[in-house]
Amino acid sequence: AVGQLSRLKADLLVYDFMDDVTVNRALGSFYLRAHRQLLRRANLVTATSERLAEQAAEVNSRVLLVPNGVDYQHFATPPASCPADLLAIRRRGLPVIGYYGAFGDWIDFTLLRTLAAQGYSIVLIGADFLLNVRRHGLHRTSNVYWLGPRPYHDLPAYLHYFDVAIIPFTPGPIAASTSPVKLFEYMAAGVPVVTTAMRECR
Repeated sequence: AVGQLSRLKADLLVYDFMDDVTVNRALGSFYLRAHRQLLRRANLVTATSERLAEQAAEVNSRVLLVPNGVDYQHFATPPASCPADLLAIRRRGLPVIGYYGAFGDWIDFTLLRTLAAQGYSIVLIGADFLLNVRRHGLHRTSNVYWLGPRPYHDLPAYLHYFDVAIIPFTPGPIAASTSPVKLFEYMAAGVPVVTTAMRECR
């Protein structure tokens, strides 16, 4: 809580700024006050994207840009075999376009429907906490396969069998300030990557 921040005693305070909290109205004003206070008080602010580093620098001169990284071996090591559910999809003979991650409001669901209409197999992996996959009707599209969440340990086995991995974020404040860790995971696996126009991906 904000009140507890005033009692925080530390010789060194490092604040890791990894998401643009100002665009998430659900967090509430108390969270935003805490965020601003931490930006001001921190001896060092680390930021995962250039835009976040620029925002932090408006408040604090001690900002370090630390882009996301990847457990390279975890994603680069070829899997022993294709997961059974993905293998069944691949056997249908269509190129597989895959995405894994959250299905928040920053996902371009219209773009996903457009891709599906081109005759590709669209494989989506991740939790649908906001019911966006259902709300946009993707789970009823015959060549869109929403597999639900998969453990981190299993992601490379799926990724290596994507023909193309995508990051279909809608242009806007979230996409502009996000450094998607999945970009580095996709690249570590050596899978071709297509993203929407995101500053960090460029």
